[in-house]
Amino acid sequence: MENPKKHDLGTKLLNELMVDIIGALIPGFLFIIVVFISVVLPLIIYYDGDNKFMEAIFGNGGFWWVLLIICVFFSYVVGHIFYRADISVPDKKDVKRQVTRFLKSVKKSLIVSDRAENQSIDLYKSLLRQEIAILNKRLVDLLPESKSATKDKDSHLDSLKKVCGDALEELKSDNEHVDIKKFWPVLFPEDIINNGEFALSPNSENVVKKYKEYFACLEHTCSDGLLNLVICYCILHNQMDIGCATSDRGDFPYTNYYKYLLKRNMLKLLEHVDWYRMEERSKNKINSLKVKIQIFANEAYPLINKNESHIRMSSSTWHMSSLLFIVTIASSICFAAILFCNMFTDSSDNLKFIHYMAALLPLTMLLLVSYIRYNITHYIHYQRMREIQYTLQIYDQFKDIIDYRRNLYSGKIVPERESDSTRKDCEVKVNAKIVQL
Repeated sequence: MENPKKHDLGTKLLNELMVDIIGALIPGFLFIIVVFISVVLPLIIYYDGDNKFMEAIFGNGGFWWVLLIICVFFSYVVGHIFYRADISVPDKKDVKRQVTRFLKSVKKSLIVSDRAENQSIDLYKSLLRQEIAILNKRLVDLLPESKSATKDKDSHLDSLKKVCGDALEELKSDNEHVDIKKFWPVLFPEDIINNGEFALSPNSENVVKKYKEYFACLEHTCSDGLLNLVICYCILHNQMDIGCATSDRGDFPYTNYYKYLLKRNMLKLLEHVDWYRMEERSKNKINSLKVKIQIFANEAYPLINKNESHIRMSSSTWHMSSLLFIVTIASSICFAAILFCNMFTDSSDNLKFIHYMAALLPLTMLLLVSYIRYNITHYIHYQRMREIQYTLQIYDQFKDIIDYRRNLYSGKIVPERESDSTRKDCEVKVNAKIVQL
């Protein structure tokens, strides 16, 4: 049997070490540099007035090689601690930021709007209708009437298709007081019981409660009908745009990710999504697809590995900057206090300048880690959503090759009896798909 496409040893080794280097070593090295600049270097500046210590260090070339080796090992150990920290913490903060930003824009539009109550109701009925109509159209394309539900996920999507139709009929009516219960099954189809009945679960009730609390300040200016429409629209919009309605439900790979795919018409990828309820969601589902790709389609695995390494670096750097935020604040306060005390002592202008520089170093590092910490929570959720899409896309592209190789390795296909053309066709497909990706 011929092996899959061969990589040279250096490329394989780089792919294996990419996540560790980018996700652990670099954040660890950055941690050491910031601690040195914000704590160690100011201490040296203060207590090495005659510069003998600095001259001894800079004058010894061998010392720097020893120090570099120690820093590399120590960076990896420290970085690995941040690497293993919970990646969902910055992810959920990003989800919360996006949800809050969207809700603020909706609330602001309701407060400053000059529209009459019935006009606002018509507007949000229209917005909600657009979101549900997209879901309904995609589900009709995915599950035509002639196709019966063969799997549990098909049954789930089929139930969602039915309740989408009921909700659209409710929104077509001219009645201003729409039945809000018609929309709960669209938002939380996982609460639909097998016989078609619906009962809002505690988790779903908690989502609705949080949205009601956010819009509670508008209860005296907006009717219950309008607020209910706004809440339903906001929940569904966030489910379809970021894969979850609240940060509490923002656990990878996200319960409402299938709605994200439906809105973007990625129906092909839905074949590999089988988590629709909180208890079914598990990151191991994505990890199992990655393992299959790594074993049976390792030519495409570097694409996944590259994306994951950047996500790990973002998570590690966020946890690192969170710790450094505290360290640099403490260091800034301490050296600012020392500077304040030295201002009333007789010293040369040069010494005062050095003291000012020593006090500014931790403050500069504080601004740097604050900037890093702030910005990571503005893109990490998008990266994690893209990680799911990358994995599903690659698995879908290579599924036939993965199945072929798995059968070949397990002995279901005997190599001696297999035609040479079959093997060649498989390798040609691999090369073609790699070019496409």
